[in-house]
Amino acid sequence: VSPRLLQSVCSETSSVQNALRTVSAMEKALPYCHCERGFYRAEKDPPTMACTRPPSPPRNLMFNLNDTCLMLEWSPPSDTGGRRDLTYNVLCKRCGPEPNRCKLCEEDLRFLPRPLGLTNATVTVTDFSANANYTFEIESLNGVSDMSSFPRQVAIITVNTNQGGPSLIGALKKDWASPNSIALSWQQPEQATLPVLEYEIKYYEKEHEQLSYSSTRTKAPSVIISSLKPATWYIFSVRTRTAAGYSSYSPKYEYETTGDSSDMASDQGQVLVIVTAAVGGFTLLVILTLFLLI
Repeated sequence: VSPRLLQSVCSETSSVQNALRTVSAMEKALPYCHCERGFYRAEKDPPTMACTRPPSPPRNLMFNLNDTCLMLEWSPPSDTGGRRDLTYNVLCKRCGPEPNRCKLCEEDLRFLPRPLGLTNATVTVTDFSANANYTFEIESLNGVSDMSSFPRQVAIITVNTNQGGPSLIGALKKDWASPNSIALSWQQPEQATLPVLEYEIKYYEKEHEQLSYSSTRTKAPSVIISSLKPATWYIFSVRTRTAAGYSSYSPKYEYETTGDSSDMASDQGQVLVIVTAAVGGFTLLVILTLFLLI
């Protein structure tokens, strides 16, 4: 059964008593509905607002590590508790060879934009030590999280800063092109430290580089990009994803789609006319030669 956001117990007796009070008293004390266990109303919430609860933990926590920074990314919780004031806190512990010997490390690291009160599901970490184990806890919070006595809702990930990031792909080449599609393929990383889980291909029109881009994913080292514009140049780049996160993007490659179908049909018609004329000329030449010989 799905949880009910409005968990309240309001008796008819109390409502009648409130109705008998003076107008000024009603303005100061509206009918109040008590929330059931596990549901709360924040201090700034109006008395008529539905009771809400803390959010569930973040999902799909991943990291992307390179020589200078560590990026943590996650998905919002599946249950926001019925509220829109969702934020995240990032807590860090640095652990030694023994798992039980850990110390807090927020003061030793630099978090961008900050470690607490995040509104976006990502944070960048810098100034970390090489060959060290860091455990990050990503906590989901909303306006009633501090009122709950239940355990904190966190997602946990441990990162070893000695892990090599996934390798870059080989050269990206165009296999074929049509008015609306381009087929691409590339060489798999030769010395990947971890198995490649998938490839992400980013592409956009060359003339609109700063406006927007599209992306698609594939598990094979090839892809067919569809729904493109005819006779248009596109920019393509690829990155890999392993258990350690995403690599940086490959160098950019420029490829063009062919003209539209009507242009292609016109070209084919011209070729057909030329070939027919050539064949007809050859036939006429053969007939004249035979006539002269006779």
